[in-house]
Amino acid sequence: MMKRIAMVFWISVLGILASPAFAVTPSPSEIQRAAHWQAEHAVPNNLPFSLRVDGVPVRTLEGEAPRFRDIEHHLEFEYSITDPPNSASLEMILEVTNTGTEDSGVIEALFPLDVVFPVAGPRCTLRHVLGDLNSDQSFAPVDEDLPNGMTAPFVIAPVGGRSSDEQMPYFNLNTGNCGVLIAIGWAGQWEARFQRVDEGHVRVTCGQQDFRVRLKPGERVRTPRTLQPHWQGGDE
Repeated sequence: MMKRIAMVFWISVLGILASPAFAVTPSPSEIQRAAHWQAEHAVPNNLPFSLRVDGVPVRTLEGEAPRFRDIEHHLEFEYSITDPPNSASLEMILEVTNTGTEDSGVIEALFPLDVVFPVAGPRCTLRHVLGDLNSDQSFAPVDEDLPNGMTAPFVIAPVGGRSSDEQMPYFNLNTGNCGVLIAIGWAGQWEARFQRVDEGHVRVTCGQQDFRVRLKPGERVRTPRTLQPHWQGGDE
């Protein structure tokens, strides 16, 4: 029940990022978009998360959804995706377990969402919401144009470990007559990065900022939860 309440709350908050035309009931094409995205990112060579162990990106995993294994570093990843019936929303969370008999290497830059979305038109726009600024700009919506060929990502993060201080963790990525809403469920210091790597693609990376740990044998850690409602149609 609490999960359902949380999802309804997140979708309600995300509504301020969307235009008045944003559909409360998803269309068949939006449901299909979400299902296609989920299937596309459920294989070991195209998983939607990333991390480094001892400074080296982990690129080779084995297994099948929802559990994958890093044989070299004795790590198991459980990537859970909740997709309610007749919904275009995907709620995701990643858990990492040390299955070895010794302490793990240093796990860092663990992002439960690290994906590249296609861009269908010449423009790619990010709509986000400012957090509490103790001013008349508090909680104001902001549009950011993501130009082609960005050499560095546009980074959004709160300050002081307070999840809504200066920035809110809710985003609407418009990739050209379609897009995705993204919410980060985390009560501490989160980070979101958006980079238009070329004309047809934008990379999105979200998670806990400055993540860096070792895991004891059998120890497990979870990431921030993310919510991803997919949409299609105008956003003007």
